[in-house]
Amino acid sequence: MVPTHNTLVALMLARESIRAGERTAFVSMEMHHGQLATRFYALATGTDVHRLEKGRFDPAAMDEVRRALGKLFPRGGLLTNRGLLFSLDDVLREMEGLADAGVRTFLVDYLQLIGIGDEEEINRQVTRAI
Repeated sequence: MVPTHNTLVALMLARESIRAGERTAFVSMEMHHGQLATRFYALATGTDVHRLEKGRFDPAAMDEVRRALGKLFPRGGLLTNRGLLFSLDDVLREMEGLADAGVRTFLVDYLQLIGIGDEEEINRQVTRAI
């Protein structure tokens, strides 16, 4: 799965946020933790994503990624949601838990997958999330 342009931009923002010393989380309603980690590792280190994907995994590439990540982000990397999220309440609960863990910068991807009603209700709920 190749990330969409919006996901790619969000991952680049996450990378820069971490470089700036911010505790950062990427919350996605589309991808699970492993998929996000793979894409982030590839983007952050310039590694070919195919070398990190399930089925084509290259242990040597992962060793290179670990070394590069340690140099790039000595204070820690990107946090993500561990489970699948299906509703705005799921997203908010996940963000609250991550905030309790010290995260102050959040990137939320695929909020459009939340089915919460008409345009007015969607605007109200998204505003609540922000």
